[in-house]
Amino acid sequence: VHRVGGRSGDGGRRDSRAFAGRLLVTGGYDGPGVDKPRKYVKGELRDAYCSGGAFLPGELEYKRSCKALGAEPNSFVQCSLRASTSQQLENHELLGGSHISLRETYLGEKGFIAMLPILDRNTSWTCLDASNNGLRNEAVLHLVDMLLRPHHKGRSIQLMLSRNPISEGGGRALLDLARQHPCIKGIDLNRTKVPRQLRFTIHKATHDKYAAQNNVCTKCGNLMMDDSVFADDAGAGARDLWMLGCLRCPRPLEAAVLEDAMLTVFPLAEATASERLEADEAQQQDT
Repeated sequence: VHRVGGRSGDGGRRDSRAFAGRLLVTGGYDGPGVDKPRKYVKGELRDAYCSGGAFLPGELEYKRSCKALGAEPNSFVQCSLRASTSQQLENHELLGGSHISLRETYLGEKGFIAMLPILDRNTSWTCLDASNNGLRNEAVLHLVDMLLRPHHKGRSIQLMLSRNPISEGGGRALLDLARQHPCIKGIDLNRTKVPRQLRFTIHKATHDKYAAQNNVCTKCGNLMMDDSVFADDAGAGARDLWMLGCLRCPRPLEAAVLEDAMLTVFPLAEATASERLEADEAQQQDT
């Protein structure tokens, strides 16, 4: 009997049915572009990640999804679905666990959509790096629909989608995600085709969430957004130094050294800083 999600036998089947049932409750994306004809998945948006059939172990599920879409299974993804022992991976371990990175491969839009059933089963990941993977609006709409389902709304999520040919349609869906999801930490859209003003609006929506949580620079009053989150990850001592100022403040020596160290440990902080400066420039041009 295959182990799925850490259970076997009747318990595993009950767990699978319960998980599948959660996809049938309210939620999902219902904004601009939802009725637009799509190239790969013709039905509802959730049909891309909810097969409706019996759950299979991760790698077999992925192969089934690829076959349904006519996509070639990606070797990097397949390796991330294999356990080092004879036991199947737990759902929270699929695709690498809490931080899922596709930087080392290229899926393309169809390949990314084929991976969504596996991504959906892992309800523990907090960061998805799908930079430079050929994602277009169709893939983004499926991803947004998935993340607006109840079982993905109880944790913080960071999306790194830079260097993808995502345009305004995908950007509007991501704006809905930023506004409706209670725990979106940030959405990186650098070097995409999303209009600059729309990127700024998405950026502001994530800022507003952090303002409500009092993640504000104690020195200048600017919203710190992800800066304080990265400091939290680095430890209490790092946070004490980080709270001396945000990325816009004149920084004392020890804080500047900390910033360099954190950009090494958390490369996304650098992208967040550059995105913030770009958003400021856009706002100044508009005014």
